[in-house]
Amino acid sequence: VTVPEGNGGAWRIRTFDETAQEWVDRETQYLDNNYYCYIAYGEKLKIESTGFINPSEDLKIIINGTEKTFDGSGGNVLKIFETEKLTENITVSSVEAVPVYFDITTSSNAGGKVTPSFQTLRASEYSIAFTPDPGYRISAISKNGSPVTVTDESGMTITETAQENVNYEVAFVK
Repeated sequence: VTVPEGNGGAWRIRTFDETAQEWVDRETQYLDNNYYCYIAYGEKLKIESTGFINPSEDLKIIINGTEKTFDGSGGNVLKIFETEKLTENITVSSVEAVPVYFDITTSSNAGGKVTPSFQTLRASEYSIAFTPDPGYRISAISKNGSPVTVTDESGMTITETAQENVNYEVAFVK
């Protein structure tokens, strides 16, 4: 098994101990900017990336020439490869952190202002302000077609964490 150094993180190479019925970390050797671990064919193998996963990014990894993208939103340990029975050499040749952006779109009728549409990174906090013009009030707000409770008809701000593309619509009335 060969994995590259880089991206500020660490690799955990593990095999399954059938007697103890648990995963066991394997010792690696470092040479020429790569970590190597010698594992016999037939063993159950798992490779994990630890410590450098930013929730706003995915990891693009090339394993034995095949590109795979892994969702980094789940936390600090990411399983990138697992096999029940090792049958070939495994080489991780490239690791790239890829930012994930979501579109936050807004629209309204006449009678007020709403924060303009924008993009934001996954897991980032964002705010949308709904501000009626003088003599108007907020009648209704929807998020992706579902109603949002209007807590203050004279103007309000919604603050959320980006987890998907979102469309806000607001209706102002006199």
